[in-house]
Amino acid sequence: MTVKMVLERVARVRPLAFEDETQMEWVAELDEQLIRWAQECFEDAPEVPEKYDEDTMLFVTSPHTRVYDLYVLAQADAMGKEDDYNNSAELFNHALVEFKKFYNRISTRRVNKPIKNVW
Repeated sequence: MTVKMVLERVARVRPLAFEDETQMEWVAELDEQLIRWAQECFEDAPEVPEKYDEDTMLFVTSPHTRVYDLYVLAQADAMGKEDDYNNSAELFNHALVEFKKFYNRISTRRVNKPIKNVW
């Protein structure tokens, strides 16, 4: 899935008042966060792309690519002060948890971090 594909899917669901560049920044922000999470937990995590454009391949694969759409819609609702933000955020959070559970199941090389006591 590419950034352009996400933007096209979002536009089909609900045309937004925000420019494509802004939406692209939101997609890149989420993708980078997810890659950094994976790098902390798994040895086989990919590198963050140097730059994001419309043709950049995203980290999350099918069947969980909906997480990008939901994030863009939640961001748009938050910035536009829409009443639907809570619903959008809840849908996004559910999709995010489902993706993380999925990635945790398929990734076989976990990072072995030493456990630190805080007391």
